[in-house]
Amino acid sequence: MTLEQDVRDLWPETMHDEWMDPAFEEGLVSVIVPTYNRADLLPQTLESVRKQTYRPIELVVVDDGSTDETLAVLHRWKEAHEGNGLSVRILTQENSGAPAARNRGLVESRGEYIQYLDSDDLLHPQKVEIHVDTMCTSEAVDYVASPFEHFEGSHSISDMPVYDVASHVGTARLLVGEPMSVFTSVWKALFRRRLCHNIGPWCEGLQLWQDVEYNIRLSALCPGRAEVDILLYFMREHSGVHRIKALKQTSDGTRALVNSLDVLERSLSSVPSECISENGLRARYLQALHVSLRAEHDDHVHVLLDKLSVSSSTWKQHAKILAIRTLYRLFGGRLSSRLIEGYSTARLGETSA
Repeated sequence: MTLEQDVRDLWPETMHDEWMDPAFEEGLVSVIVPTYNRADLLPQTLESVRKQTYRPIELVVVDDGSTDETLAVLHRWKEAHEGNGLSVRILTQENSGAPAARNRGLVESRGEYIQYLDSDDLLHPQKVEIHVDTMCTSEAVDYVASPFEHFEGSHSISDMPVYDVASHVGTARLLVGEPMSVFTSVWKALFRRRLCHNIGPWCEGLQLWQDVEYNIRLSALCPGRAEVDILLYFMREHSGVHRIKALKQTSDGTRALVNSLDVLERSLSSVPSECISENGLRARYLQALHVSLRAEHDDHVHVLLDKLSVSSSTWKQHAKILAIRTLYRLFGGRLSSRLIEGYSTARLGETSA
């Protein structure tokens, strides 16, 4: 069997009952933006696409059943800014989550290249140009990635630095056949369409870490990649009732953490170890444990402690998990969480040191 066939066995089901056509319009970049109730932030995100120095671009925005003015904002923005090599397509669906919206966007897209963009994030004006030019240096390159940065509040696109494109393309690191981390960011990359087609749909059943599950299938294909070491993607940090950070504090959120980790563990077991540089799964179990302790969700705490105990590979890791289990029995979840709060993930068992 080929790698593509192996990965296809891991494809999740999608509500759309179809998948993207591998055919494309040469040179076209499809920017896929799922959105839900983002009337306030969406215009700045769209502006970061409009101000790209590359053309042609197809902006595919999928409204996931918004109940605010998002759709009206979208239509006004399209009327004002479409043209000059930028086409804007607005799609709608019943509220089904960002992964389902991304899948809809991929099915409807026509680009040779795919850029994922969340509706509260920003692209550097030269991101697409630099990444396409880098991709064109070798057919062996399936995707190009650059570092990203978190920001809060506003971030002016006009204040972002202007890069020498040729210089950065010329110094890009080509990594063909090299293992990758599954906990790297999907959004910082530009993908060839053929790679997105072979990875398959985003997992619509996962509430958390859908990008990690996507990366697991990506890594299983052992794709060639190039890295350009400049900031080109900006990820907004903020709070809100619909944000993942808030979800994790609820009982449903900790249950979603446990269920998502089970899915990731099953998927990882199907990927050759030589394709992955590190999977970081133990760190995520520790993160979920900390959240569950703080929220005092006993059932989830016991499940996570058992998982971590089984996965401990050194006596130090075993001892640390035993210590946490003992603290939990003596003092309960919240106090245990406070007692271990000063320890980093590495100290709690991510490394063998």
